Amino acid sequence: MEDGSLHGRASRANAETPISAATRAAHDQFEAEYLRRYEILVSGVGSKHPDAAEQAAAQVLSAAVAGAIHDAARRGSLLTCTLKQEIILLVRAYLRERRRSG
Repeated sequence: MEDGSLHGRASRANAETPISAATRAAHDQFEAEYLRRYEILVSGVGSKHPDAAEQAAAQVLSAAVAGAIHDAARRGSLLTCTLKQEIILLVRAYLRERRRSG
């Protein structure tokens, strides 16, 4: 299925644009730090080495938040207080349930 929207065309153009080694390295470093912070959020500040379940939980939570933000940006509602509150509720509920069932 072909996405003819401006968003779809921009995504395809970005996917086809060559990326320099420096840009790739900066992105990889950002991504690693980004996931590390989610791992801290999931496993707790004192945990030195998150286990596989904590790493997976960090990935799931970060993807959920990123998806909500991406969708809000596409819909023009990124800067609303309601969206911020809902994302906070989502994160808290996920972490609370994970700790309860873990």
